[in-house]
Amino acid sequence: MAGRKDIHKDSKPFTKDDPRINRNGQPRKMFGQIMNELKEKGGGEVKAPNVQEAIEIVLALSEEEVSELAFDETKPLLLRIVAERLLDKDKRFEAIEKLLDRAHGKPKQGVEHSGEGGGAIAFVWNEIKTYEANDKTDAGA
Repeated sequence: MAGRKDIHKDSKPFTKDDPRINRNGQPRKMFGQIMNELKEKGGGEVKAPNVQEAIEIVLALSEEEVSELAFDETKPLLLRIVAERLLDKDKRFEAIEKLLDRAHGKPKQGVEHSGEGGGAIAFVWNEIKTYEANDKTDAGA
């Protein structure tokens, strides 16, 4: 590659058994290693439909079943946390509201547009005219 300035003048091409070749590729990053270990243990991706289904099932359980779920350490952490929030009597309504919003989306909220006294909206246009002076020095530019 004659003429390339980004290659050092003493560089040499690789040969078939060159020890400089990294045959294993770039080392995996820590996060990638952790994800691979979790997948090997049976962990998988949680997609939006899975979360929606889990929320719907937990919301349909009795309080006793929710309590069992909340303290069963063999169950997924997400389900346990949801169950714990549902058991908290002070925050139960807020938890249910958020879970329903997550599973089914927030309900559409209408906005009423009306003018003064509930009548039609009045639109007022003020027309402003501006004029620029003809400057003869600008005409030649």
